[in-house]
Amino acid sequence: MKKYMAAVLVAVLLSGSGLVRASTTGAPAGGGRLELYFEALDGQGWQLFFLADAVKRRLPAADLKVYPLVTKNAEGAFTARRGEPELAESVRLAVLGKFYPAKALSYLSARSMSPSADGWRDAAVFAGINPDELERRAAADGQAALAEAGARAAGAGASSALLLLDGKPYEGSQRLLPLYDAVNAALPAERRAPPPAGY
Repeated sequence: MKKYMAAVLVAVLLSGSGLVRASTTGAPAGGGRLELYFEALDGQGWQLFFLADAVKRRLPAADLKVYPLVTKNAEGAFTARRGEPELAESVRLAVLGKFYPAKALSYLSARSMSPSADGWRDAAVFAGINPDELERRAAADGQAALAEAGARAAGAGASSALLLLDGKPYEGSQRLLPLYDAVNAALPAERRAPPPAGY
């Protein structure tokens, strides 16, 4: 009994001192971090986004960040496989991730429903961002934000659509429930969600 009480006392003292603290904001402590790297007009990447976003909605303790994939040409300028429209959308995604991270997933969800060239304006409004401000920010800070996203993608080894779970490539089935199970299992036990009814 004395050992038990001593262990409880140590745990209480450590948690009060800040040496042991559960994360309450940002990325979850201990796991459940999803990172998606994809080309802005790539169907495979969008499929991975839909899966990861659905899982994030069901597992609020999980974290999802999305980064655009672009390349550089011989002159050192950013290019996108599907041309200027994809490059422009990649710049917006990089700016969203850097300056509006809390609104990025709402923008992406809305953008998937507004695929026309100027549909990004509707998606920005839906996400609570003034589209003119987003356009100004993309013009002023887009290249730097894209360079940061590109460096992050290079560091992750992403050259095509890639979904990471806690820094490692997710290699499970690209279906909703297997991804849900993997992310839920990666969360600390106290932050896991029960399985969906009927599962």
